[in-house]
Amino acid sequence: WHDPLLRRTDSAGKVVNEFGAPLRSMVGYLFGEVAKNCFLIHHPEQWIEYVSRSQLGDRCFEIPLDSLPTKAAMLGDFDWEKPFHGPGLLEQWLKRFGAKPFDYNRGLDDRSLASSSGQPFHLVPGTNFFRGLAVIDLAEAMLKRAYGENSVAVRVNAAGQGDFFQVHVDTHQVDPEDVKQFLLAAFYRRLGLPADRGFVEPHPGGGAVGVRLNRFEELSNLIAELHRWLGQASNASP
Repeated sequence: WHDPLLRRTDSAGKVVNEFGAPLRSMVGYLFGEVAKNCFLIHHPEQWIEYVSRSQLGDRCFEIPLDSLPTKAAMLGDFDWEKPFHGPGLLEQWLKRFGAKPFDYNRGLDDRSLASSSGQPFHLVPGTNFFRGLAVIDLAEAMLKRAYGENSVAVRVNAAGQGDFFQVHVDTHQVDPEDVKQFLLAAFYRRLGLPADRGFVEPHPGGGAVGVRLNRFEELSNLIAELHRWLGQASNASP
């Protein structure tokens, strides 16, 4: 980071090199993530869309979804894949299907800011915190190609170490078990990634309970009700 060199695709579709720390994009990411979370509090029905928007903040490559094979085709193998494996195969997928470095300054460049009356931060298409991995970009593109952009979303996990990534599924449109089988066959098997740990499902299941409040004013009432319920439970005979 003393003298960084980053690559992005500009508005004309040209890949350009930029020297120096991209502070505008990084600061924009921090403001943008707060804005997206605040928006989601009031619009939880747009969860898939805003998880996808959030993932833009850690994207490495933009992969045109229409360039990818169909879901059925991705479940099988291609002749052109045979000479490659692991990271080499990943690189070939990126090249073959038109992946380009993500434009982290999209909507944040001088011209866009000067010509706009001010776009809400939750809608800014650029910003980035540079924690992402190309392999996660490919998983996201595969899933959205297979199930539709509004049915599934992917998000890098925690601080972006790459040990895990999150897959969010709209269960009204897609069967989570089908998504798992697709990931195992089309993604993990193809790239030779071990999937010994399987899938970790934080919800549904376990001891956690999701609570949705329509108004923040109701929070104190909820706390009081939980205290009352706990008091009754502790006084109950075994």
